[in-house]
Amino acid sequence: MSIRNEIPARHDLFEYVGEVAIGKEGIDDNNHLNYKRYLPIYERQRDLFMATCGIDSKALRKDLGLRIVMESDSSKFIKEVIEGDRIKICTSAEIAGARLQFRQRMIRDGTEVSNSQCILCVKNVSGVTRLPDVIKNKINHVNLTKQPKQ
Repeated sequence: MSIRNEIPARHDLFEYVGEVAIGKEGIDDNNHLNYKRYLPIYERQRDLFMATCGIDSKALRKDLGLRIVMESDSSKFIKEVIEGDRIKICTSAEIAGARLQFRQRMIRDGTEVSNSQCILCVKNVSGVTRLPDVIKNKINHVNLTKQPKQ
């Protein structure tokens, strides 16, 4: 049985593409990016994706008393990332019931080096609640109107 490590791109979804340069911070004794440093890179790109969609986490908290929190994350490390690499992070999202499902891929020179799938949920003071229409509408709108990357 073959295990596929790459996440295929969803060409029907808008994909936000950001870029980061890997500096010496986060490089470990094995001369590659330590696994703990991937999550903050992915998280920053999710924040930028949501900003592109017009979703403001601070406004949701202030105006509606809602917080967007990570429920689960699954990351794969396919190839080493080293100091000096320039990495593109491709981020897409879709509505998955009462959750937001993010798919992210790190690309170096056209080759996928890591990927992540995470699920975010919305919480209020009572706990997990349904995804507000304002978030659903903005994600659906960006997926319908922005040109998908191919």
